[in-house]
Amino acid sequence: MYESIFVKINGMKGEESKNTINSELEALEGIKSAQVSLENEEVKVDYNTDLICLNEIIETIQGAGYEVVQE
Repeated sequence: MYESIFVKINGMKGEESKNTINSELEALEGIKSAQVSLENEEVKVDYNTDLICLNEIIETIQGAGYEVVQE
């Protein structure tokens, strides 16, 4: 089943950050799309919950060097 989530991220600076996060997430199995908003400091992720979980998404963002804001 596909689900959409918004993940708040600290530490993004410009297009390089946007491209890094997009490419890291879209390389994962189960990610349909990732759309970074620098203005809102978040990424919208559409993913298949049968193939990947939220924790894996968060770990991937953190592994790329960014801080995920957990609300």
